[in-house]
Amino acid sequence: MSTAFAQHLKQYPQELPHLQPGTYVETDATALHLNCHCFAVGLHHGNYSPADQLAYGHCAKTVQTKTDDWFSQYNFKPKEGLPLCCTQNKIKIVLLGLSAIQAEQLSEYHSRKQIILSKAVQHCLDHIKQFKDNHVYYPTHSLYQNRDGWWYSKMGVQGPIIKIAHANLMTGAAYGKIIRVYEQP
Repeated sequence: MSTAFAQHLKQYPQELPHLQPGTYVETDATALHLNCHCFAVGLHHGNYSPADQLAYGHCAKTVQTKTDDWFSQYNFKPKEGLPLCCTQNKIKIVLLGLSAIQAEQLSEYHSRKQIILSKAVQHCLDHIKQFKDNHVYYPTHSLYQNRDGWWYSKMGVQGPIIKIAHANLMTGAAYGKIIRVYEQP
């Protein structure tokens, strides 16, 4: 049986090109009206996020500080580098994001190749392109690694929770690249 999420991936394969059938499992868990950032830090409701902190187009240093502060509220501290391997008894969060130049390049590429993106992804790219500082990475998605070593991701406010083996499966036009890793001490 094909789910709405599987149909979305089939309709828009360029958005999450690494997330193919067999690379993810939709869990039985439900978390309606909860975005990926709130889900990743363990909240049970909420749609606010680090992305909300960026609505005013702060400089890169301010953006990073505000994003780190947002995750710190929930006892997640930034880690140097991008340590994606499982650490015993630690929960990690990966933050994905795009810069303005990346968003512009993705939009131009998809337009030139006549590849259709979903309205939600196109809206996100259009918003990010407004930033003037190309060193600012707009937080687009968060997922967390549980103590069991699997990564869990909430796919949109109304979407499913999926389980994947590697955080890199979430990179692509929809969310960009991994820009930060957080861990509970």
